[in-house]
Amino acid sequence: MSGKDNIDKEERKIFIDWVPGIIRNDFVRKFISLFFACLVYFTVSFKVGDVLNVQNVPVSVVVPPGLVDRDTEVKRVRVTLRGSKRALSSITASDVRIRLDVQQERFTPSMPYNIKINVGDIRTPVGTRAVSVTPEYLTLNIEEQDTREIPVQARFDSMKKLPVDLKVGKVKLSPPMVAITGPKSMLENIESVPTVPIPLDGSTIESFEYNVKLASLPGARTVPGEVKAEVEIVREFINRTFKSVPIRMMGSTNIQGLKVELLTSPHAEVILSGARSELLAFKPDNIRPYVDISGFDKPGTYMVDLNCWVDDQSMKIVNVYPAQVQIKITAP
Repeated sequence: MSGKDNIDKEERKIFIDWVPGIIRNDFVRKFISLFFACLVYFTVSFKVGDVLNVQNVPVSVVVPPGLVDRDTEVKRVRVTLRGSKRALSSITASDVRIRLDVQQERFTPSMPYNIKINVGDIRTPVGTRAVSVTPEYLTLNIEEQDTREIPVQARFDSMKKLPVDLKVGKVKLSPPMVAITGPKSMLENIESVPTVPIPLDGSTIESFEYNVKLASLPGARTVPGEVKAEVEIVREFINRTFKSVPIRMMGSTNIQGLKVELLTSPHAEVILSGARSELLAFKPDNIRPYVDISGFDKPGTYMVDLNCWVDDQSMKIVNVYPAQVQIKITAP
């Protein structure tokens, strides 16, 4: 045996002699007893520890395919926790997890879905456990899910922003229909899906294309979520009615001295069509309804066509009333 081994034995002997006899004697049995004592201590402390009521704990609801949860607000409950004072000191509602799984076989259409929250459904931080939850039952608004093809409707922010005499004409959307997935009862009441407002302003003077998103529908999913809009910008034409416009006699009879008399009303009603701003500024004095009496060479009473002349040829004559008038020609 070497001298080094002798030294190691002496050092171990010195270390063992240093440990008190109360610990050194029957050490294994005493170590096992200490372990179980600590285990009992921590177990009792865990069960008999402090209590904390955690308010507004969110509940996560998991719905199987084919069903949808109509409740838009997250349901919240109060959870009572037990644990050591130190473990409970920093716990907030976000530290507690509750997950509830909706069972397809328990679902009945048009009926509320009641579900119980078991303490075992609650996940808590290490060193704590849930002992109760309030309320214990939740009522969920579960409904069947459906998918429908629904037309898209273009929407604009404000037509008044367009330059004078311009308006939106035809609008072509691609695709014209989109698929919407959501609660069956909600889809039954949707006739169209609007776009977000398509911008218009004073610089919009010609037709244009624009990729526009669809307006969001709470509780539903739209595919695709964007369409292409081909917007036609055209001049805005309106009709305007001019009343009591004087009727004029144009031309002359073939016999000198014949007298012409208008037997019906001396006024006419004229409807014109034209660009909005120009037509609104148009004066009645620039409208001339008239009777052409040239060619008449005998006295008598006649029904003749009522014609009309407009100074601005950009204006279109829509209607003249009456279409005919009665005149009387007498000899001198």
